[in-house]
Amino acid sequence: MAQFNDVFSIEIRWIGDRIREDTLTFPNSLRPLAEHYTSNRLIFSAGKDGTIRLDPKLGLPTRNFIPDVVFWLADAFGLKERDVSKRLALGLVYSSLAFAVLDDAIDQETQSTSSNLALANMYLHRYLQSFDGLFEPDSKFWNYLACSLKEFTLLVCQDFTFKHESRDIATLDPLSEPFLLESCKSYSVLVMTSFAAVAYASHNETKIPLLTKFWYDYAMGHRIYDDLNDLHKDLGMNDYNNSSVLLYALQKSDNRSKLDEELVWSMLLDADFIKKIYDTMLGLFRRAGEDASAFNIPYLTTFMNDLISTHTQKRDGLLLIKSNFFKELDRILKKND
Repeated sequence: MAQFNDVFSIEIRWIGDRIREDTLTFPNSLRPLAEHYTSNRLIFSAGKDGTIRLDPKLGLPTRNFIPDVVFWLADAFGLKERDVSKRLALGLVYSSLAFAVLDDAIDQETQSTSSNLALANMYLHRYLQSFDGLFEPDSKFWNYLACSLKEFTLLVCQDFTFKHESRDIATLDPLSEPFLLESCKSYSVLVMTSFAAVAYASHNETKIPLLTKFWYDYAMGHRIYDDLNDLHKDLGMNDYNNSSVLLYALQKSDNRSKLDEELVWSMLLDADFIKKIYDTMLGLFRRAGEDASAFNIPYLTTFMNDLISTHTQKRDGLLLIKSNFFKELDRILKKND
């Protein structure tokens, strides 16, 4: 992905500088928490290109996808005003931070929920500021934004319900599209509003439906990736934090009422379990790649191809470990006969 950093390194450095400077203006009561999130959840590398690396909790599996995708779209859609794309990319990073803070509050991972909510609102305010003055008062974008905000506020409430109200796990299909979509839709509304702003600013509104399909296919696949990363943490949370991977493991555990680490790791030695998890994720990423190909954006096409290749290798690596483990176990047992 280095070639992307070379193309947009100045813009990425600008985003990092703005966030650092903005954090210094926050109220004293919120600044330590803001510095926590920008230091631990939004990491600025020391590289000479000023690269930003974001962790998976901000909604992406590799560095730079969130800010860079705005530049990729702007470039492909013929948006010449670089200041506009920079503002929208910065706003998208702020939306990532806002959602990370809100998500932690919903997960009850923080001591002070009120501070989290105040900081999330600060970040959401910065996100909304990214649209200031970009469109005429009668632009259709403002209606799009109003509908998005109405949907987002409702979805955040539903996220709390989704994570804290008990449901009949036996009736769930944790790898189904409805389940995955329910768990990633609130943040996706913010992402799509920024993407739509690029489309409106470049007079490409007709491409918004396909952009939406691409993002949701990608986001559902990423939900599984994120759950794979958080297995240890989610094991200790109420209803396993509605982890798609852990709920699927529970359904495959012969009616056991509770999971433990030993059972989960044994599942990861089961070929059918590995294939189901990874093939569902890869299927969604491949579909997102097909969606993206319609835009003829070389950066995005390469990103999706790299993503699919990486997770294919991980799946094949796990299957090989499983095969070698049982071969070695069989050898040891035969030796002791």
